[in-house]
Amino acid sequence: RWGFGALPQGVAAFDVNTGTALWLHDRFDLKASEPNLTVISDPVSADGLLYVLLWDSHQGHRIQTACIEIASQTTLWRKTIAEVGKASDIAYSLQQSNPIIRTFGNRLTLKDGDIYVNTNAGLIARCDPRDGTPDWIHYYKKSSRPPEGILGCAPIITEDKVICMPRDTGKVFALDRKTGRLLWNNFLVLGIESLGIFEDNLIIRGQNDLAAIDLQ
Repeated sequence: RWGFGALPQGVAAFDVNTGTALWLHDRFDLKASEPNLTVISDPVSADGLLYVLLWDSHQGHRIQTACIEIASQTTLWRKTIAEVGKASDIAYSLQQSNPIIRTFGNRLTLKDGDIYVNTNAGLIARCDPRDGTPDWIHYYKKSSRPPEGILGCAPIITEDKVICMPRDTGKVFALDRKTGRLLWNNFLVLGIESLGIFEDNLIIRGQNDLAAIDLQ
């Protein structure tokens, strides 16, 4: 993520040996008259492509995924997941989302030909990497006062589950990988940071403790 101002508005590449800037992509197939978008996830790469999550506030408010070809720095597609005032934001998740928590979010997860998205704005989604079309969207209840310092994490994919820990709730929950249906929700652990998986247990750093959550 890259930006000269307060908000990251593009994706940049640098030479790891010299630190030299190689290229900057910040237009995402926008028209010349349209303002820049905000990049709200770290980019993730696969097969010569980059995938990122965007916030578009031009003539509405919407959250989008985008795919960039690295070789040509060309936007191949940009697809809306949800938009304020539309049926896709039926739970008012985007409308009520916190700009600071939403903007400095987590990366996407690519697994077995699917994109899993933690928006940190009240919804989790699985999308098709060919064009970004959502396969399913799960809406969760946000916290009115999420704990300070919460880092959240990218969706963690197991054989049949999507493990989620969004920044705007602090809760840890699991969704059915195929349908997005809620399988379990842990109300006891207030997750600050995911430290990894050990023997089918998710290790979580809380505000004052460490915890292990059985992923089954």
